[in-house]
Amino acid sequence: MAGKKKEGVAGLKGTSGGLRRDDRLASSKSIFDMITIDARNAMTVIYMLQSPEDNIVLKAVASLEIYGERSEANLQLLSSLGILQFLLPLVRVSDTVIKRFSQKLIGLLCSLEEFREQMFKLDDVLVTFVDILEKRVYLRLEPDVVMHEFSALTLAELTKECEGASKLLKIDNCIPTLFLRITSSDPDIANHLLNDVFGIEHFIKCPYFDITRVLALVSSGYPAIQMLAIEVLLQLLSWHRDNTILFAFRDARGIESALEIMEKEEWSDLHTLALDLLTNVVDSTDLCESLLQTGCLVRFINLLETVDSGPFIEKILGVLGRMAQTQKGRMALHKLEAIPKFCYYLNARVDVVLQSCCMGLANMAQYALSLDSIVAENPFPQMLDILINGENDLDLRNTAAFALSVLATEERRVAEILLNLEKFETLYDILNDNNKSYPKELCSNIIQIFTGISAYEYLRTEIVTENFLIALINCIMSDGDSLGRGSSLEVDALECLCGYLTDQKAQFLFNKLGGPKKVFHCMKSRFAAVRDWAGQLVTVTSQNKDFVKAFIKIGGLDRQVVPVSHTCSIPLFV
Repeated sequence: MAGKKKEGVAGLKGTSGGLRRDDRLASSKSIFDMITIDARNAMTVIYMLQSPEDNIVLKAVASLEIYGERSEANLQLLSSLGILQFLLPLVRVSDTVIKRFSQKLIGLLCSLEEFREQMFKLDDVLVTFVDILEKRVYLRLEPDVVMHEFSALTLAELTKECEGASKLLKIDNCIPTLFLRITSSDPDIANHLLNDVFGIEHFIKCPYFDITRVLALVSSGYPAIQMLAIEVLLQLLSWHRDNTILFAFRDARGIESALEIMEKEEWSDLHTLALDLLTNVVDSTDLCESLLQTGCLVRFINLLETVDSGPFIEKILGVLGRMAQTQKGRMALHKLEAIPKFCYYLNARVDVVLQSCCMGLANMAQYALSLDSIVAENPFPQMLDILINGENDLDLRNTAAFALSVLATEERRVAEILLNLEKFETLYDILNDNNKSYPKELCSNIIQIFTGISAYEYLRTEIVTENFLIALINCIMSDGDSLGRGSSLEVDALECLCGYLTDQKAQFLFNKLGGPKKVFHCMKSRFAAVRDWAGQLVTVTSQNKDFVKAFIKIGGLDRQVVPVSHTCSIPLFV
């Protein structure tokens, strides 16, 4: 993960070891008079960095650091003058103050993209700063926390780029060193290191992996560190590919830590982030069970009725919606009557809230005891409105379509209600759009609603009209040319047609609308899945004489077609 843009070290006034940073660096005025730098003499001062006399080097580097810290334009000037080649050797000298000023200035310069590019051209440049964190370059009885801080800043800036992140992870001692220093007594070191990249696979597989170190920083007294620690955890948990990181989070009492954050009013700015952590893990059966054991679900449900904060409600619904992906979560939510809450917030105007509610209802439909409650609440008109409203975000519309398809498949009464809604036929218009302005995924999700309804025989007769079949036919190939919306849409449409063309009324209308010709072209598709489903459709309609005649007449038994779908041609002669 790349670090965020920092505002500069000078803006941080944390303390370490009882000393403010201002004391640790000491005022340069107590050592010497500063050099006034401008564009005319900047190069001259840079050349002074090569002086054999430490006092001259110190005066120059301190003046350059102060000059660079004043503005980004000053940093850009120093970068363009090639200061890197003069500055980098100074982090290895014996003089502590020179090293500190040099390392700090490098960290500031690394906020510039062009300076980072210069750094990446050097061999093993990141090794230098990792070694500083590990104390390899210089031997001291006590670690130099100032150098650690500025080295961490440099690494955080360099890992804004993927190249920097990749190079950092290739250093053998990188992750162990980051773990070692992330618990530094200096808050600024922890702050910068949390901005450094954490490669997920490298991070988890490292023998030094210990998520408790990151969790400990969540309770830090420094808000910036707390937020960054949670951000690192969010990144880890959102990218988990197996249970390793989830179980590590659970065993380190990560769920309890998130709940403890929410108990503290003084940490109110972290409450929504804590809910984000829970959202990322509760779709795991094991972690959902751990959350349920804390008894917090009752509180979450009650908060939906008492809290006015929009963001807070949004996050709670996100947690509940993800919990409903597990069987235990669905059972617990049903017991606590969460379905009316999902339905109530379908009247909200926030996309994320609406998505969570739609997905929550779709998941709850997989628990049979919840279906009566969902039907009684009748959220389907609102969900259909969300789907057909062209001003809504596409992700939201897709979620609503998916939820309706699941609900219609799981419960006959839902399919009946949908068919009786005045706006239901608007879905045909979306599929019939001649400008093809609707994305494939949205059209596929709408077709899945129709496929769900096809499971009920008496409803098939009711839904089948010319407009309905035209909408499906428009989603498959026309005169051998694809509509350009992808083979998966054609497969969905063909599969859906197979469910309806078992009825004589549908077969008659399909033949009337030129359906056999469309199927013939699908059988010549370059996509195997399209050819296979076209063959299935021929099999389904093979007892209809009009279809057989039309199919053979247009060349359905030609050599170019039959070898591809020979299995479907057999029923034509039965």
